[in-house]
Amino acid sequence: MPDEKLANAAADAPFVFVGTVEQPGASSVAGAPADEHTGIVRVEHVVRAPEVVGLVPGATVTVRSEDSPPQAGERALYLADSWIYGDGIAVNERARQPIAGSGAEPGAEAPQPDEAQLEELAQAPLKARAEKADLIVQGRVVGLEPVVGAAPGKEAEITSEHDPEWWYAEIAVDDVLKGRAGDTVRLAFPSSTDVAWHGWPRPTAGQTGVFLLHQPERSDVKNAYVAPHPLDTQPHGTADNVRALAGGDGTGG
Repeated sequence: MPDEKLANAAADAPFVFVGTVEQPGASSVAGAPADEHTGIVRVEHVVRAPEVVGLVPGATVTVRSEDSPPQAGERALYLADSWIYGDGIAVNERARQPIAGSGAEPGAEAPQPDEAQLEELAQAPLKARAEKADLIVQGRVVGLEPVVGAAPGKEAEITSEHDPEWWYAEIAVDDVLKGRAGDTVRLAFPSSTDVAWHGWPRPTAGQTGVFLLHQPERSDVKNAYVAPHPLDTQPHGTADNVRALAGGDGTGG
């Protein structure tokens, strides 16, 4: 993925798809005003999209691009952020790669994304999390217990409205994929269902998997790692893939 803008967007853009502009300067979504920067795109292939929107091949998406206006017949790989959901889907383009079949530059042969590139794009968010993680282990949750009290003098970080209600999960380590660890590691997680903690994985007793662990930024978490992103827990059978994405040299001890 040589294009730096494309690579950066691939790490966390919620929408990645291949499509062709059917109507430039148009919009199919109420609340997404049409102008020279918008276009209706017919989706050909979905690499990823939020499950809730149900984006499938054959659907149309209104794309807004600040860099260059969509052109009729232009076929491209789009990486985009959410804009509006309602009677349709509208997105804000972050990066675009013209591909074969594009009418934007007659006679020019734009690169065709192959299966390897599409797979790389699909894996990019997990790769970003794996590279950021301080420790990655494969293991099993062997204990759960509530955290009693907050760190001395740090009560101001916890309010009654957004109290995380921290718990500890003790993970028995089967394999270390990145970093260094002993036989067990401790993971702190919020048991609260408050919106402030939406998206945090919540381990369960006996759960097996691959855990992408991060040093906490909050001072009310002591002697434990955190896993604040939905991608920070992966199925047990994904260890080899996560190890490769992390590029780490895991060791025990």
